[in-house]
Amino acid sequence: MPEYTTQFNLPKALANENVSLSAHNSLVEAIDANIGNSLAAHKAESATDLVLGHIKKGTGVSIDVNGVLSLDSDTAKFKSGSSIFTDNNTSQTFTDVFCTANSLVVICITSATTPQGVWSVEAGDSSFTITSDTAESADITFDYFITKVV
Repeated sequence: MPEYTTQFNLPKALANENVSLSAHNSLVEAIDANIGNSLAAHKAESATDLVLGHIKKGTGVSIDVNGVLSLDSDTAKFKSGSSIFTDNNTSQTFTDVFCTANSLVVICITSATTPQGVWSVEAGDSSFTITSDTAESADITFDYFITKVV
């Protein structure tokens, strides 16, 4: 088997070769080992101030063994709302006095229309801005959730 995969250097059988059970089992073991090593390396990554890695847990935030995120009641405040990103726009600002420049704003699409572009959200004082990399062809309704640490 002279050809190998690019990611894990696993052997590939040629069209004119017969594959034995032994060769198949060796390949399965190699896949298991390579994926196991990659998974272990991924799990070892952690977030820093400069690298996203996995989620970085801040003050007043806890994550239980099931991955459920909780915030201390006296360190965070929440607000939710709904709005519409209107068609033919690539950027819209939505006013919400609860929002600050340090808020986390999460968008959840509620309309049947899928956005045409990739959206990014930027929080500001008393507003947040959604920017799409493509002009949207239809109105898109969404819910938003604002979290801010006080």
